[in-house]
Amino acid sequence: MPEQTGSVPAPNQDSDAGRLPQAVAVAADEAAAQGMDIPPPADESTEEQSGLGGSLAEPLVTMPPDDREPRPLPQIRVRGRSFMALVLSPEPPLADWVAALDLQISKSAPFFAAKPVILDCGLLQADEHGLDALVPALLDRGIRLIEIEGADPDWPATAGWEWPEGYSGGRAIGAIEIPEEAPPPPPDPSRASLVIDEPVRSGQTVSFPDGDVVVLGSVASGAEVSAGGSVHVYGTLRGRAFAGVGGNNGGRILCRRLHAELIAIGGLYMTAEDLPADRIGQSVQVRLDGERLMLLPLD
Repeated sequence: MPEQTGSVPAPNQDSDAGRLPQAVAVAADEAAAQGMDIPPPADESTEEQSGLGGSLAEPLVTMPPDDREPRPLPQIRVRGRSFMALVLSPEPPLADWVAALDLQISKSAPFFAAKPVILDCGLLQADEHGLDALVPALLDRGIRLIEIEGADPDWPATAGWEWPEGYSGGRAIGAIEIPEEAPPPPPDPSRASLVIDEPVRSGQTVSFPDGDVVVLGSVASGAEVSAGGSVHVYGTLRGRAFAGVGGNNGGRILCRRLHAELIAIGGLYMTAEDLPADRIGQSVQVRLDGERLMLLPLD
């Protein structure tokens, strides 16, 4: 077979697109004369995808369908927690007040440990002698301030203070007696209940995770009693009571007169502002009913 000398000229992309089919047809006729197999011409859609007879098109990418069912988002659960803050109200002369504070700390060193404290400067003047050293003196004694009231950051004497961010609101609960004697001894885990023969004073904490706590007197404001079982107060409950510590939802709180700052069973709590008005000052039994606290009369 003689060597094929004819060639098909390359298409000029700048020429009119209508001349391309004619050039392809001439090449097909010459190839047929030499006995060559000619593939069928591509349709218009193929030409568009291959670059003949139209502009270049990007290949289509098909994403497989997502057959997964959308998962529901978890519910955000929010619970409150109440903390009691101490309020210090220094009075002039500040040197004597700081000396009295040192004497009190020497008698009950753990009283201020890790407790939030609000500094109330309402009894002091802007030019009070020694005012500039007041906050540093409190911080040196391990007193943790969460708020400063009754003072202005623009006062010259307070310019060097470390001002906490502070909290809004709060409810005054009256004066708190600072204990000077040692708190009740730690409970014996082998006992099924812990009996306290005397009142629980402000600032004291009684904890017995292995059973019930029975207080034969009252629980003062600022005191705390917690039990793995139930809490029994034969007097007035003014402080905080926690029953069912450790997940015992069967724990109860029973008291002769209810004036509590906070009551809680199994993680659910109720503050003084939430107490029903008809239960305040009454003999009450508190128990857990599902996801709420029930306050029932004892009489």
